[in-house]
Amino acid sequence: MFGRVVVITASYNNGKLLRGLYNSLLNQTNKNFKWIIVDDGSEDKTEYIVESFQKTKLLDIRYIKKQNGGKSSALNCAFNEIQNDDFVIIVDSDEQLFPNAIEIIDTYMKNSRSDIGAIHFYRIERSSNKIIANPILENDRTFDIFTWKKEGIFADGYLGYFGYALKYNRFPQFENEKYVAPSVLLMKVNQKFRLVMSCKAIGTTEYQEGGITKQGRGLRVRNPLGGLYYCTLLQNNACGTKIKLKYSILGYAYKYLANKSDNELSKIGININSLKKIMKLPGLVLAKKWKFKYLRTR
Repeated sequence: MFGRVVVITASYNNGKLLRGLYNSLLNQTNKNFKWIIVDDGSEDKTEYIVESFQKTKLLDIRYIKKQNGGKSSALNCAFNEIQNDDFVIIVDSDEQLFPNAIEIIDTYMKNSRSDIGAIHFYRIERSSNKIIANPILENDRTFDIFTWKKEGIFADGYLGYFGYALKYNRFPQFENEKYVAPSVLLMKVNQKFRLVMSCKAIGTTEYQEGGITKQGRGLRVRNPLGGLYYCTLLQNNACGTKIKLKYSILGYAYKYLANKSDNELSKIGININSLKKIMKLPGLVLAKKWKFKYLRTR
């Protein structure tokens, strides 16, 4: 028995961009899907724009509005709506899916093994018309995010999860922070389930000025606990020594910026002891550099 494909969009003040995604969903060859839109406390006209979509009754749309807490908290909210046999695909407001995207996703969902928890699909940047990845696979590959990191693979595509893989996995939430890297959830899922990297592209994107991707390191520095948690997960042995050392340096830098004791970190689920202690000093130097570059008052 298979559930449905569920498209999840977390949106913050991006109401005007939702029209393009909505139109691409209207054009799907397979209409057996649900669209969950989580409005993360937008101050624009997102609510009224989504209402106009719902009034047409052309798509099965669930709209949830919540207090602003960041994309990861919005996705967690949507995950509460998911059944074990559903397949979730995360699609941002500025993205548009190809007409056969749901059809492709549905085929993967129905043909995957029970040890598969997540699937990554390629996406194309509209301005360059190129797949956002290096290298680009010619065939599907089954592995995990830790091997992905070890091999230096770059891919910024669509991540999808089986409902059963999300049953006990959510993005962590830290007080006074609003950002956790998307791959944190994948790393948690990959501790039990495998990842399929599909060779198929299912949609397009256009990076927005002021968007999460464009904010880069500065966004992570302003959310150091999320950054530190990410680095501790990358101490997995499958990552290899080079990656573990690199992310130990970054992890200690985030720790100094977070200004939390080891005991305080332990209470919120961050295992600082997983980082390589020989990287403490380089981490402190890096933290001071970041503080000057990203946090100083101008």
